[in-house]
This record gives sequence, structure tokens and C-alpha cells, in this order.
Amino acid sequence: MILTKNLISYISLLIIINKLADTINDSMVDKTKTMRLSKEVWRALESLIDIRRDLLDQLNIQLGNQISQAINLQLDQQQLLGVIDSLEQTLAQQIFWVNSNKPIDLTWLTSFPGAAKAEITTFNFKLPLISIVKGLINSSVVTIPLLLACVFFFWMNRKFKQRLKEINEGS
Repeated sequence: MILTKNLISYISLLIIINKLADTINDSMVDKTKTMRLSKEVWRALESLIDIRRDLLDQLNIQLGNQISQAINLQLDQQQLLGVIDSLEQTLAQQIFWVNSNKPIDLTWLTSFPGAAKAEITTFNFKLPLISIVKGLINSSVVTIPLLLACVFFFWMNRKFKQRLKEINEGS
């Protein structure tokens, strides 16, 4: 993406150039008024001053146009950056829903045994005893009640079976 950098500095520079050109023109007119010159030189200077004023007016128009274009460009860039951010957020949300899996067809079914074998042979499953102990200690709040519940159900299972046997024999 190509964006104009330092656009605010560029706009400020254009304004300074415009004011400087006005100041130069005004100072030249003031200097020529204090000079004693012949009529021919005076006419020539007046014509130069008029030409300079015309050029300065054209320059002011051009600078005004450039300032307007620079401001419009900056506004367009800000809108563009807003649209880009919005699109990036939308894409990030939508990528979650993109179907990335291939369909299961005959080719997939025939290639599955070889792919499964390759996965299983390269699978590295190491579970050190220290990791198991840490896991049990960290999950002891859940593990101990579950173990107690399992023991209780096995113990009760025998009593239930025995009671069902008694009921069955008694009928």
C-alpha cells in the first residue's frame, strides 16, 4: 500500500511557501517606492512588479489547489485505513469458518492406511513419571473425588447385584 508520509508537514510547508511569496512581493514593492529612478526604469519595474504579481497570484492558486488536494488525500487515506482495519477484522473472523478440510472420498479412503501408518510411526509419545506425578498433584482436587466415587460405585455394585439376586430368588 502506498501512502503519502508526512502529509501534515507537506501541507505546512505549502502554507509557509505561500506566505513567504507574499512577503517577498510586498517587500519588493516597498523598496521600489523609496528609490529615485527614471521614468523608463520605473515603467520597467512596474511591469516586472505586475508580472510578478500575476505569477504570485497563479502560485497562490496552485498552492491552494495543492493544499486542498493534500487535505483530501489525507482524508481519503484515513478512510482507507479504516476500511483496511475493518476488512482485516472481518477476514480474521471469517477465516475461522473457512472449510479447510478436503472431502472424504474414495481417494482419501485408499490413502488413509498409509497416512495413518506414517503418522503412527513418526508419533513421539513420551510421558515421564515426573510429569504424571505433577499432573496428579495439580489435578488432585478433581482426581481424588473421582477415585472415591469410582470405589463407591464398585462397592455399591456388589451390594446391588447381591440385593437383585435376593429379590430374584425370592420371587
